Amino acid sequence: MNLSKKYPIILVVILIGISVLGLFEKQALTFVSGVFEKNLRFIELTAEVKLVISGLSSIKLPFIEGMTSDLDQGLGKVLEYLLITDIISFLQVMLLSISKSWMLKLIMVVLFLLSFVKSTKAICTKLLILSLSLSPGLAIYSLGVQQLAKQSSIDFGEKYLKKLETQVDGLKSDKLALMKQHQSDLTKIKNGQKGIHILQKFREDVSYDFKRVKNDIHGLHTHIRLFIREAGHEMKSKIYGFCSMILFCMLVLPLGYALIIYMLISSLFNINSTHLGLMAHQAASSDPEKPSGGPTFGQKFKKVFNVYLEEFHSIKNKAAQSNLVQTTVNEVESIEHNIASKVEASVGNQVEHSKPDVQKEAPQTQSKVTVKKTSESKDGNKPPETASEKPRQGGNPSKLSI
Repeated sequence: MNLSKKYPIILVVILIGISVLGLFEKQALTFVSGVFEKNLRFIELTAEVKLVISGLSSIKLPFIEGMTSDLDQGLGKVLEYLLITDIISFLQVMLLSISKSWMLKLIMVVLFLLSFVKSTKAICTKLLILSLSLSPGLAIYSLGVQQLAKQSSIDFGEKYLKKLETQVDGLKSDKLALMKQHQSDLTKIKNGQKGIHILQKFREDVSYDFKRVKNDIHGLHTHIRLFIREAGHEMKSKIYGFCSMILFCMLVLPLGYALIIYMLISSLFNINSTHLGLMAHQAASSDPEKPSGGPTFGQKFKKVFNVYLEEFHSIKNKAAQSNLVQTTVNEVESIEHNIASKVEASVGNQVEHSKPDVQKEAPQTQSKVTVKKTSESKDGNKPPETASEKPRQGGNPSKLSI
């Protein structure tokens, strides 16, 4: 057996051994499960922030109601984005859990043995490559993504998750204090006290916060005031970055990984190339003078180029002989003949119609010319000259033509 045939078998044996021993499964599953748990935690915290803002918006405070309603809608879009990435990370956790199954590992061993049988070699080899792409391929891919994230200092939102937990605790405590104050203001209004406005101090503080250039907010309810002042920009940008990283690492890159596996299977087991190779072998065996090694790549390329060149030069002849072209040419010729005959007939009719008019006008014109010449001769006391007495042009004026 050639070395080129031994290397794939050795590689397959190593991959099956890694899968059976489960060398990278635990570490890969820990990484993917950690990302999935962070995604769930972000969903939980975003939902809590949304509840705080929705409760504050339900009080219907002037100037604050519009900002809180817009902020609530933005948090709803963040939740939708997080749900999409949660499904993607959950699917990868499920695939890694399936790859740990002993049933799959046993099937890989059986497929490897059946790939040496001639009748089942093609299909078993394809199924074996697909199984290896799942185990240990998916685990190796997950570890590669983890190492890439470490080298790029990507923590998948771990640092910001801790900060957001502290921020959500502050928002919840501020909301509780505002709800107590709101209930106290309502009680005072019901008791008939005058000059009481619901959460007047809070509204004044929020209005003053928007006049500040910096976010140096102090006093009561600082967490909610700062969140309203920033419109949740930091939270939305951080979570969108986290979701985008999950989409890239767990959707875009896996699609590229699946494309590589597909190209590998197509290149190793291409039915068209196998069929062409069989035809070339039959042609070589039928031609005794042809070398047994078969045509080279340059000869194949030259043959294909000559075929295309012949086809290109025969396009004009094929077009001239086609029924559509012949029909079009005949129609054009008949149209030209009809136009020419119509023009000739029209000109002949016009000439025939103009002959009587010309014959009627000829005597009148001749009489007018005679009268004019007679008047001219009387004015000059000369008899009118006839056409024969006129001097010839280009000759002697004293000589008259006879």
